[in-house]
Amino acid sequence: MTLVILFFSFPLQQSLELLFLLVYMTFACTFFPLPTPPTIMVYGESFNPILVAIVGGIGTCIASLIDYTVITFIFEYKKFAKLKQTKTYKYCAWFYNKVAFISLVIAGFTPIPFEPFRFLAAATKYNRVKYVLAIFIGRAPRYYLLAKFQHLFPIPRSILIGSIPLILIIGLIRVLWNRRIQKKTLQEHIYEENVN
Repeated sequence: MTLVILFFSFPLQQSLELLFLLVYMTFACTFFPLPTPPTIMVYGESFNPILVAIVGGIGTCIASLIDYTVITFIFEYKKFAKLKQTKTYKYCAWFYNKVAFISLVIAGFTPIPFEPFRFLAAATKYNRVKYVLAIFIGRAPRYYLLAKFQHLFPIPRSILIGSIPLILIIGLIRVLWNRRIQKKTLQEHIYEENVN
C-alpha cells in the first residue's frame, strides 16, 4: 500500500528516492543495524520533514514486525523457551507488561537503547498493533526533528553520507574491543580457578 501511494503521489525520481528511504530504514532497523540519523537528515534536506518522518516511521515499523516474528519463532524452541522459566525473565516480563507501550514510545524517541524493549515485546508476545503503534509514535517524531533540523540548518551532504561508514567502523571497533575484553576476562577467570 505504501509503495502504491509513493508511486502515484510523486514524480518517478522522487518516488524511487522515497522507496529507497523506506527500504533502507527497514534494513537499518532490523538485526543488521545501520546508522539512521544521517540518512534521515539527508532526506530532510530534499523532502518535507513530515513526509520523511512518515516514510522512516513506516520502514521502522516493518523492520520491527520482522524482528518480532523472528524472536517469537526463536522462542518456540525448547532451548530458548527455558529462558522464560528463569526468575529474572519472569520479573522483567511482569514489569515490562505494566509499562510496555510507554516504554516503547520513550525508547523509540530517546537515545535509550531500543533493542531490549523490542526484544521483550516479542518475547512476551505483546499485542502487535500496540507494538507497531508505539514504535511509530516514538520514532516518527524523532525522525521529524532530525529532518527538520537538516531542513533549517543544512549540514553538507558529503559530511552526512561520510559519517555513515565512520559510524559503522566505530561500531565494529566497539564490538571487537568488547569481545577482546570478554575473552581476556574469561581467560583470567579460568587461570584463577586453575591456580586455586
